[in-house]
Amino acid sequence: MNTNRRYFTREELYDLVWSEPMSQLAKKFDLSDVGLAKICRSAQIPVPERGYWAKRQAGKPTTVQPLPPRGLGMYGHLSLDVPESLASNASQNFQEISSPPVFPDDIAEITECVRKMVGKITIPKTFHSPHKAIAKYLQDDERRREKQQNSPSGWLWDGPLFDTPFERRRLRILNAIFLTLARCDMGSSVRGREARETCARIGDVSVSFSFDSATKLRRPGEVNPDKRKPSEEKLRLQVASAYGVSRPERFWEDKDDVTIEDQLSDIVVALIVAGEEQCRDAVRNDYQWRLQDKARREEEARRKREEEERRERERQLKLEQERIERLLGEASAFRQAADIRAFVESVRTASVSATDPLPQDKVEAWAVWALSEADRIDPVRSGRILARVSSDAS
Repeated sequence: MNTNRRYFTREELYDLVWSEPMSQLAKKFDLSDVGLAKICRSAQIPVPERGYWAKRQAGKPTTVQPLPPRGLGMYGHLSLDVPESLASNASQNFQEISSPPVFPDDIAEITECVRKMVGKITIPKTFHSPHKAIAKYLQDDERRREKQQNSPSGWLWDGPLFDTPFERRRLRILNAIFLTLARCDMGSSVRGREARETCARIGDVSVSFSFDSATKLRRPGEVNPDKRKPSEEKLRLQVASAYGVSRPERFWEDKDDVTIEDQLSDIVVALIVAGEEQCRDAVRNDYQWRLQDKARREEEARRKREEEERRERERQLKLEQERIERLLGEASAFRQAADIRAFVESVRTASVSATDPLPQDKVEAWAVWALSEADRIDPVRSGRILARVSSDAS
């Protein structure tokens, strides 16, 4: 099924879902009402409760739930596919590119709000109630430990990964970050055998960050101020730069007078704000892309229209040329028919005045044939010209 991709803001979709029953609106997107409701839920768009439209039709009081503000890291616009067969019946909101994105609060204001939301972070000394992502690594480590203990030699190459002081500390801090993000309704994930691929999920945006030994994360040529034992290795957390966006490098590192633990609130605030910044960048880039795509499609339509007009002009010119050629052909045939008739009369006259005339019946038989041919090619007597005039006039 051919479809058209339509973009609209949360406000536009909110207006739509409160303008008609979901079952009717969903058909315009070739979705079920449950599917459309799920999309609205992911965008934090409230939908009418069950029975809302029946109450409204019956004249009973109803309540319209207001649209909440866009959450941090949420794009604020959606795209849905509308079947071409239904696109003509869809709202004009589907067709238009909304105005440039506007963010009422600047990043400094957002940062202060996030700082209040994050508050003070305490790092649990144990893994009594770990984040589910960290719990998986702890469970895997426990299985490795049991295998090692039950090994006949007492040794197994695939032993625990997080038993060293450095790794336990790193995992505890990572656990605190994940728990704080969850408390702020943000997501997080970690992958890799050694839990090195870390990511914070801020609304619709993923913010990757590295959290490891400062020595490993320093860039080539960056000075390592001191040499420490592995158990005393400094930690460094570094936020990855978003693709195509140039921003100052953001990282935090153990120092002599301050530890990563002391900077944890700043770190989580920065991760959340980074998600909002990346979201705004993505929204602006998407808007610019849609403007360019619209300009490209309009240019393609203009060229297509000009090409169709050129072909139509050529077609009309060809038709006119063919019409003129037919006219000249008919005029030539008319003259030929007149010449044949004059020729027949000359032959008759010549036969009568000849010293040895042909039999009259033979001359007349030939004359009848010749005159019938003249009538056949004559566009007037044959009626062809009248049919042609009627055809050309229509």
